[in-house]
Amino acid sequence: MQLDILFHLLFLPLAMSTRDHSHQKSLNWDVYLVPPVPTAPLSSNLSFSPTAITLLHGAHSAILIDAPSTVVESEKLADWIEKTIPGKKLTHVYITHGHGDHFFGVPVLQKRFPGLVPLAREETVKHIAQQLEKNFFNAFWAQIFPGQIPEQDEMFTALPKVCYWSAFPHICFPKIDDLHYRTESFISRITF
Repeated sequence: MQLDILFHLLFLPLAMSTRDHSHQKSLNWDVYLVPPVPTAPLSSNLSFSPTAITLLHGAHSAILIDAPSTVVESEKLADWIEKTIPGKKLTHVYITHGHGDHFFGVPVLQKRFPGLVPLAREETVKHIAQQLEKNFFNAFWAQIFPGQIPEQDEMFTALPKVCYWSAFPHICFPKIDDLHYRTESFISRITF
């Protein structure tokens, strides 16, 4: 099962969405690839790396893993979610780690999906707070993505130190101590 996920993640550049419904009829996943986002100054010709965002969904509801960094990319993701899971409710967004390029888009998603609850491990919530600290945010993130980051007013719910939450009790989000791991390695550790 985990090799199946890892296989799809290794080949993400080949497709914007990957579906594998053969593993279990009650749980499906789709992967959205946020393309590289140009950074300021534009004359530098640099871009922020692509981000893989995973959508886990059952018969009636869904969980998103991570969010894009900019308003535009978050709106594109919201459009994709609506097309990918029509009739299902996006209930939660789980943030894998506290770098802004994995959570800044949450306010845009909350507007499109009322009631969306952002979740993260306690350590990640603390890391998010560090990233949003005014001096750091202005010196780093606001310089990279000037005028592109939505206002950050969301509150993250820290997950209890158990392995699941009630929306999908058969999904286990493991404790990973390294705050700088990549989403791809995190996704490959989800237990179904």
